[in-house]
Amino acid sequence: MGLIETEHYHAHVYFDVGIPDQQFLAQTLREKIGQIFSVVLGQVFDRPIGPHPLPMFQVLIGKAQLCEVTSWLQSNRQGLTILIHAVSGDDLEDHTMHCIWLGSPYPLKLDALR
Repeated sequence: MGLIETEHYHAHVYFDVGIPDQQFLAQTLREKIGQIFSVVLGQVFDRPIGPHPLPMFQVLIGKAQLCEVTSWLQSNRQGLTILIHAVSGDDLEDHTMHCIWLGSPYPLKLDALR
């Protein structure tokens, strides 16, 4: 697995509402990302959606910022798991083959991508 070169990437920052403070950590991280980087912040979902097994928020990252944002997320994720994947037009391959995980990976609901 690994990222391929494309114009855009998504980062999905997961949090578990059953673990105290994880949602707060995720919301704080989201605010910091928006303050530091020129990225597009997606809404916060407080329940699993699509292939994502936990609540999360999405960040749209341009190719030029990928390395810097990924490095920053790795250093500042505070134990949260993050999936970063290419946006190539093939959702299944992007979420399974063209991705990296920061933290322990979660099994995705791949049927939602077919």
